[in-house]
Amino acid sequence: MVAASVVIIFFLLMRWYDKKLVDRVSLRLNLAISITDLFSHISIVLFNFLAYKYHISCNPVVAGCVGLSNQYVFFSAAIAFNLQYLFLHKKPFNPNIEKWYYILSIGLSVLSVGIPVAAGRYGFDEAQHSCWYTPSGSTVSLIWEFSTLEIPTIICIVYCLLIVVLVGLKLWRESAEMDAQTPSQNVADRRRSRSSDAEFLRQQKTRRTINRVVRRVLLYPLVPFITQTGFIVAQIDMYVTSSSSFPLNVWGVIGKASPGLWNCIAFMLDPAVATALSHLRRDLIAKYGEPNLKPTDSFFAAKPDPSAYPPRAGFMPWFVRKFLMASKKTSDDDRMFLEMNYDPDADDEIGMASLGNRLVHKHASSDDITADNTIVAILPRPIGSPGSSETSPESSLGSTLDGGNQWIRAQSIGLAVIHLEANWKVRIFSITIAHPGHAQLTLIVRFTVALFASRVDPQKEIWPLNV
Repeated sequence: MVAASVVIIFFLLMRWYDKKLVDRVSLRLNLAISITDLFSHISIVLFNFLAYKYHISCNPVVAGCVGLSNQYVFFSAAIAFNLQYLFLHKKPFNPNIEKWYYILSIGLSVLSVGIPVAAGRYGFDEAQHSCWYTPSGSTVSLIWEFSTLEIPTIICIVYCLLIVVLVGLKLWRESAEMDAQTPSQNVADRRRSRSSDAEFLRQQKTRRTINRVVRRVLLYPLVPFITQTGFIVAQIDMYVTSSSSFPLNVWGVIGKASPGLWNCIAFMLDPAVATALSHLRRDLIAKYGEPNLKPTDSFFAAKPDPSAYPPRAGFMPWFVRKFLMASKKTSDDDRMFLEMNYDPDADDEIGMASLGNRLVHKHASSDDITADNTIVAILPRPIGSPGSSETSPESSLGSTLDGGNQWIRAQSIGLAVIHLEANWKVRIFSITIAHPGHAQLTLIVRFTVALFASRVDPQKEIWPLNV
């Protein structure tokens, strides 16, 4: 009950903070599983207490136990089917399908208890001293129990395991394919391959992100196998041997009582939770840890003047500086990388002013696990020619301010691929250059950035390095 309550509360808090963080089918189904588990425990405790103390009918006791147990495995099977539909079959997300996950899961669970209740098959089992299928130990009660409880559970467990195996094999195969593939490195074909290389890198990044999410989502279909197998084995052993095995019963009871715990573990390992915590950390840093930069500050300053922005007083600024900003310098969220490759055969007439028109933004629905919230900018040829200057790589980079837009100008540099989070504004403070010194010039330009307190909605605004 506690673990299920934690998932429900955390989900609601994430949705209140930013509903896009929980805009995914598996998370909503996970919420339904947690609610089901919570009501299952409440109904078992409440109705068993009422049945023993006030001798009420056993129908609500068994109906609550069987129906909610079936509903839990049906929701888990729905998560597995969603993985099969989106990842194995590569189908686009269809919101009309999601509603059937809930309709079928709840409908089948109600049907699995409605028919036995109508047939009068629930009652007090004298052999087990509890409410269960009656008459106790008869072939008829065994058939009813297996047809409405054990067999649906076994089918869902086998289906979930099958999907886990198939998805695991596909992840392994795609990982091997990505390791075997490399972008074109032929200098003679660089001009023709530059756009394909950029697309290749973007696709590689997207596939790795998808695979990372899918690996975590696979934990949800594994939970029924972990929690229900002991009960199934104990029940089969009892009817085959006509005796009750204490170790198997302990295994079954522990498993039946722990779906909420395992579901909570899978939820906490979900990438959406890590993303929510990361967003919260960055918002707190932007609000309490970063100096409020004034509009009159120069864009060309190497770094802000610390003496002009003294540390704020109070608990939250102290907490953010002490615990949240300790690893900020090494965070990938706080810097941007540009990879620039020199191409002596590139055309010179294309300038940096076209950068804004060449930004490509991909923002798909979060329900689709292929969503990629990044910006990719391709710079064919900045202003300048390869032979116009003999300056060092360090002096070949500059900055210019034009109409409020901060553009990066690089002479004698061909291709640049920029990966940037689409929902954060950045201000450039410093530039460092690595120069390997071989024939094909490669410059790695690192931009250390400070996050603004304001957020940018990527669905409403696409900004060309507008700082």
